[in-house]
Amino acid sequence: GEHEKPLTETMEIEFNRDDLANVNRVYFNPFVVGRWTTNPFKLKERNFPVDFGTPQEETVLVVVEYPPGIAAQMAVFDRVTADLPGERCLSNSAAALRHVQSLQGRSDWVRPGVALYGGAPDHLASDAGAWDLRPAMSLHSRLVATQELRAGDTVGYGSTFAAEQPLRIGVVACGYADGYPRHAPTGTPVLVEGQRCRLLGRVSMDLITVDLSTAPQAGIGSEVTLWGQASVGPCLPIDEVAAAAGTIGYELMCALAPRVPVQVLDDL
Repeated sequence: GEHEKPLTETMEIEFNRDDLANVNRVYFNPFVVGRWTTNPFKLKERNFPVDFGTPQEETVLVVVEYPPGIAAQMAVFDRVTADLPGERCLSNSAAALRHVQSLQGRSDWVRPGVALYGGAPDHLASDAGAWDLRPAMSLHSRLVATQELRAGDTVGYGSTFAAEQPLRIGVVACGYADGYPRHAPTGTPVLVEGQRCRLLGRVSMDLITVDLSTAPQAGIGSEVTLWGQASVGPCLPIDEVAAAAGTIGYELMCALAPRVPVQVLDDL
């Protein structure tokens, strides 16, 4: 019928301190939005309830369009800092790596963060190797045991992994109490003596288990690299481990537990 389609109205509103934005609604002071020649509360005679002239609650769809890309942000920065004294600092790791040309002449300093630790700010679009970044933080441990599984044997709390065939596994002295992500699933990459292996089953408080099929030479005491640079062999990017666990490399760097011994090397 007459009201099958929603009624819409376009208006321009200037927000001020009398307006309140809350979740997905915008609440307006009726004296800001309404159009009246007299204040209904100051009339000598009035009927209740007071007629504001507009519904007391309206559903408003607000569409705000922002110019896409970094160019608009740079233009705003240039405008608001044009008359300010002193040096200017602009751009995090992602902007510093991806928009070098845009920064020229605009900034005296940049403020890289995760790139200083060898993390890629635009993972999964690219990785640390693509930017020629080296990890400044690596997490190492050792195998403390090995076991031979038969087909059907399970691993970890909840038996979330079951061997489909005979399998040799290693037990690593590292768990979520050390800052390793508890939600890392089976298949999360791990390096054992520089060879890529996979995590098996659930991460426990102090231990994880790994598939040693690709590292048959490994035994008790073998080096395990949870992320970062192995002593011998390749690097395991922290972003790859984080992505497998459904998080970001920033969180893994911040989550390292105090009980983990830290060794500072000067010859990186």
